[in-house]
Amino acid sequence: MNQKLLEITSDVVEALKRDDVYKTYEKARMTMETSGVVKPLLEAFLEAKEAYESVQKRGKHHPDFSVRAKALQQARIALYDCPEVIAFINAEKTLQSTLEKLTSRLAEAVSSRVPVKTKAGALGGGATCLNG
Repeated sequence: MNQKLLEITSDVVEALKRDDVYKTYEKARMTMETSGVVKPLLEAFLEAKEAYESVQKRGKHHPDFSVRAKALQQARIALYDCPEVIAFINAEKTLQSTLEKLTSRLAEAVSSRVPVKTKAGALGGGATCLNG
């Protein structure tokens, strides 16, 4: 990549960081990371996940499988029902959508034939040599 493109990229990144979408994301991330509520919920989730994964190796016939699966589900629900986590996830989705729109517009401006990955990971947008 030449120097001019690197400078333009840097300018776009800086513009994104000044945008309210990014500021909201950063605020939500910092709130979540410094929250006294989220940390124990995250630790409980990770501990339950590790315990579940250790019994999952033996499958559903392990004597503790259902107990650990239920504990993981409860820890996940507790974590993802936390207002700080909900706010972060929503802000992250909004930022991701903004980045996907930017990527799609950039690819379309270069060539309508450039395929672009979508949220689902599928290729969207551009035409390929197979579909015209």
